[in-house]
Amino acid sequence: MRVLPSAFMFIGSINQDMRSVLAELALGFRGLPVYIGCSGNFTCERILAREGIGALHSNDVSLYSCALGALLAGKPFPLGVQDDRLDWLRDWISPGLPAVATLLLCTTILEFWDRDHPYHRRMWAAYLRRWPELHAATVEKLKAGLEGVRLASYHAGDVVDFLAAAPDESVVIAFPPTYKAGYERLYKKLQATFSWDSPTYPLFTADRFQALVERMTTKRVWLVSRDEPVAGLAGFEVASVQTGMRSKPVWMYSNRKLARITLPRQKTEPVPWPRVEADLAGPIELVPLTGPQLNTLRSEYLSPLITPAGALLQFGVLAGGRLFGALAYSNPNAGLSAGWCDSYMMTDLAVKSSVPRLSKLVVAAALSAEVRALLEEKQACRVESVGTTAFTDRPVSMKYRGVMELYSRKPGMLNYVGRAGRWTLAEAFAWWQRTQRQA
Repeated sequence: MRVLPSAFMFIGSINQDMRSVLAELALGFRGLPVYIGCSGNFTCERILAREGIGALHSNDVSLYSCALGALLAGKPFPLGVQDDRLDWLRDWISPGLPAVATLLLCTTILEFWDRDHPYHRRMWAAYLRRWPELHAATVEKLKAGLEGVRLASYHAGDVVDFLAAAPDESVVIAFPPTYKAGYERLYKKLQATFSWDSPTYPLFTADRFQALVERMTTKRVWLVSRDEPVAGLAGFEVASVQTGMRSKPVWMYSNRKLARITLPRQKTEPVPWPRVEADLAGPIELVPLTGPQLNTLRSEYLSPLITPAGALLQFGVLAGGRLFGALAYSNPNAGLSAGWCDSYMMTDLAVKSSVPRLSKLVVAAALSAEVRALLEEKQACRVESVGTTAFTDRPVSMKYRGVMELYSRKPGMLNYVGRAGRWTLAEAFAWWQRTQRQA
């Protein structure tokens, strides 16, 4: 079963580099009240409390954040269950940490609730079996993570109004949502499950962000972030943060002097097997690769325009002890949700050599029974099909033609799907040798 994230890793947390910038700026906040809009997971509050900053005033509108904010401010938070099919949750929403722990767990487990795919049904059943254990562990993590954090007040409502009402002689901080109706989409199932006194507020749009900036910049100290440059704040940049190769950069602005830039660094490791050059002889075998080893091969053989992503499972493909390709698969949930494949092949690269049609052998190996067994063990479910995408404007991809079937065509991309376990590695190699002789 998938391991639950730790108690403070739900959507709404700010990344490590942004946390470091905030901690450094916090040295100039002493003696002033601090008003934090869009508190989310209360990461800012925990950082500031650790730095000895008091008089914290927080704000947000999501159910989980409001429950946690009320707890930290010492206020009651009436909570009920409105979906009768989940009536058993009523026993787990006692005021205080138990209710907050239940909401935090539900941000994860409701992903599997009321869905028909066997994978989702198994995950839901597994979470139910372990619920008492998981709930107790989450309460303890919350207790430890919130130690020393107290709020002078908490406001459930619009962030613009909240920060506009802050005293002129105060610190105002906001790391607002970066897309319209973000909270509403993220917490739709949570909202449908529980009843509470939810606040009313306007959706956070680009115009609301501009209004927010106008209010914030009238205060003594201000700090705000955005996932795109803000023309009106040119000259106030204190940091540019990009944590991963596929993540969007975030700009942080403040009237406090600071200049930081963080960029992603791809970790690589040597790949120990010799590469196929001119001749290829069996047998074919699979060998495990680490993520950094896969990064090395991607850097050597894939276009630099392809932004790498983390893989769920990756391994090299050898013939006669020499590496001729690599395969990598992403989290299966994307394929399951799309409904067109059970496992998604994100990488199927062939090494550079004089062996013709080598990439087709890599694809053939990807549909082998041996690969299927590894995928089913990793994903803990049956894998009947493997999907992948060819990014091309051509009508077909010759690499996949004859091995996989064209599933759909979109501008600039072709989606292919193949039957998992179509043959063994030995049979795939024999098939490829026959096609070589016929070419």
